[in-house]
Amino acid sequence: MSDGCSTASRARHLSEGERSPQIPNHVSPITMDRKRVNASNIRSVGYDARNRNLEIEFSNGGITQYSGVSEEIHRRLMNSPSPGSYFHDQIEESFTARRDR
Repeated sequence: MSDGCSTASRARHLSEGERSPQIPNHVSPITMDRKRVNASNIRSVGYDARNRNLEIEFSNGGITQYSGVSEEIHRRLMNSPSPGSYFHDQIEESFTARRDR
């Protein structure tokens, strides 16, 4: 997944805490890049298409992964005029969640 970030930019994102901690293998074997979203209750969203895992970083600092999420659902979340409402209506209770922090 290329987000157009340079190596220096990616390093800056690392230092700003925009990457999740390492996730246990049974959930996702990689560390996921997240992109900021304009929502009052969600800070950033990451997606691992290979494993179909969606990672949400909430405004309170909590991080939760949702498994079995299609690329289409991720795309709709990222393009929604209200990502928080879309998450609440379409994702929160529809997919298996695992809280990371």
